[in-house]
Amino acid sequence: MLGRVTLNPLKHIDPIGTIAIPGFLIAMSVLTKAPLFIFGWAKPVPVQFANLRNPKRDMFWVAIGWADGQSRNGHRVGIPSEGLRRPTKRQAMPASR
Repeated sequence: MLGRVTLNPLKHIDPIGTIAIPGFLIAMSVLTKAPLFIFGWAKPVPVQFANLRNPKRDMFWVAIGWADGQSRNGHRVGIPSEGLRRPTKRQAMPASR
């Protein structure tokens, strides 16, 4: 099982991709007052090729399943969070003379 089939998020933390890089990007955004951009990753989930009946074909389905899951998670989190954004104050356009 390689210890990855768990709902415990601590098992999936990659020190560089989950803590260091996102922390650095957040700090740089705060220090430079740039728009917030966060990028990161977790430990990859290993695939047991011995469990695949037709490895060439089945790896295609593993990849499609991963991409589909990432897309669904992004929509599940991203769409509801749009309602949490603070409205920005619109600046009046200066009148041309």
